[in-house]
Amino acid sequence: MVKFKAFLRYIIYLLSSWILILPDLAVPKKKELWVIASHLGLVGNTRFLAEQVLENKPEIQVCYYSFFAGRGQEESETYFKQRYVGRFKLLKRRSLAALITALRSRYIFISHDLLRDA
Repeated sequence: MVKFKAFLRYIIYLLSSWILILPDLAVPKKKELWVIASHLGLVGNTRFLAEQVLENKPEIQVCYYSFFAGRGQEESETYFKQRYVGRFKLLKRRSLAALITALRSRYIFISHDLLRDA
């Protein structure tokens, strides 16, 4: 009986993972759209990565996901938008625009913020 329950859990896991994978496979990807995500916003290594990509790859558009989008980040957001006109976008997590952008992007970079571990 224990093996049957374990097998049943495994089957449910496989089915649920395919339900999540199918939309990702169905949506066409844009090579020039990259997503960078960080809980804390435009700080640290993710900011450096975004700047390097925008500086060295002029064909790439960067969408930056942050929980704190628009909260206390106005100076950094203004800097990026003025310097990289039309190639930088700051999105708030858990929005429909963020979901659609993530599905359409070719690459997604996620940072684990150590401050959240404390």
